Amino acid sequence: MNIGFFKRLLFFILLYPVIVSGVNVTFQVDMTNESVNPDCPPTISGSFFSNWSWFQPLVQVDGFVWATTLNLNSGEYYEYKFGNCEWNLESLPEGSPCTNTSYGYTNRFITVPGEDTTLDPVMYGTCENSEGGGGGCTVLLGSKRGSMSIPGTGLGAGRCLMW
Repeated sequence: MNIGFFKRLLFFILLYPVIVSGVNVTFQVDMTNESVNPDCPPTISGSFFSNWSWFQPLVQVDGFVWATTLNLNSGEYYEYKFGNCEWNLESLPEGSPCTNTSYGYTNRFITVPGEDTTLDPVMYGTCENSEGGGGGCTVLLGSKRGSMSIPGTGLGAGRCLMW
């Protein structure tokens, strides 16, 4: 018996699950400026689903932030969009820093890193990063209009506390 062959075979068998398994990528979207139907949650669809043939419902994780985790292949390039109720996919501005436009379609994109990753929440339909519940609430103080956020409270980004 060739002991070297068995060592290589055992090494491959033990390493195989690591080679074929992907990394977990958590996608997050802030739906602050959207009306969300409680019976039809936001979704994500993209080239990671057999060329856009399916969508994944998201779960509400914090106030207006919705998320899901997908197991994707490290180093692969994917395009995707968030949806508000199944296939009602966001319209993204062409030429934005978070998008790629080809064949008339403008999508978000990611090249999957080599380790598990949680992407920062983004505002639905834009490339703006969400502050996960903060970001400004328009207020009228006397005759002056301004913007404010109350750190640590989740108030802001359109979520105003009135008193």
